[in-house]
This record gives sequence, structure tokens and C-alpha cells, in this order.
Amino acid sequence: MSTSIATAVAVAALSAGGMEEPACPAKNFADFAIAFSNSVDIQRQWTQDSVRIVHRVYPNSDDGNNTEETVSVAERKTLSFPLIPTFKELTSLNSSVQISSRKIVHGGDGGWSKNYIFDNTPNGCWKLSSIEESDF
Repeated sequence: MSTSIATAVAVAALSAGGMEEPACPAKNFADFAIAFSNSVDIQRQWTQDSVRIVHRVYPNSDDGNNTEETVSVAERKTLSFPLIPTFKELTSLNSSVQISSRKIVHGGDGGWSKNYIFDNTPNGCWKLSSIEESDF
């Protein structure tokens, strides 16, 4: 195969998303979540190119019915890393953390929470797709 054809094939594979992703840093989501929170490199590598950012505020409402919501999309290259505190910080005395099948929920005193939501990847890993913040 000539160099120009090989280059064209590589460019086409990149354009089509054909390049393989690196190995997932964990076999289950709980271990992945810990690795993700502890490493800026893993955060950069396992964050989608576009991340949905949602901010919800529940002003003057005991029942949560008065919700103000702002939704935006941020490109990965514009995000400030680290996106999430380290696991040690997440589990500190002043906050709580819950890890589910594809979400990390971080909350604390004063009625706030931050959800980090991940989508499954074709290779069986997860990529951060959305950050949702709520103030109560």
C-alpha cells in the first residue's frame, strides 16, 4: 500500500471514529468511578467531546415544584479539569457520595448535589456525558 493510500485510510478511520479507544481503567463502574475521580488524565480520556451541563435551582419551594433550569453544552477542550474532586474528597465528612450503574452523585450540607452521568462505550467502558448540579 502506498504512503498516500495508507494516510488516506488512517484519516478516514479517524474521521469515522474508527480508532480504538484505550483499555478501560476498570472492569466495573464502581472501580471506574474511583479511578475517574482520582486521575485528571483518566477524566480527560473518558469525557465525551461534548458534555451536557445542567444547573437546577429550586427557589423558595419546599416541594421542589418551582424549578429553574439552565442547560448548556460544553466542549471537552473548554472544560476545566479536574471535573470532579478526588474520591477521598468526595467521601469527606462534609459531603456524601453514591455510585450507581453509571452515575456518581456527590452532595453536601446546605442542600446541593452534583451528578456526573456516564454513557456506555462500545468497548464496555464509560464516558462522562453530563454534569447536573442542583441547589435546594
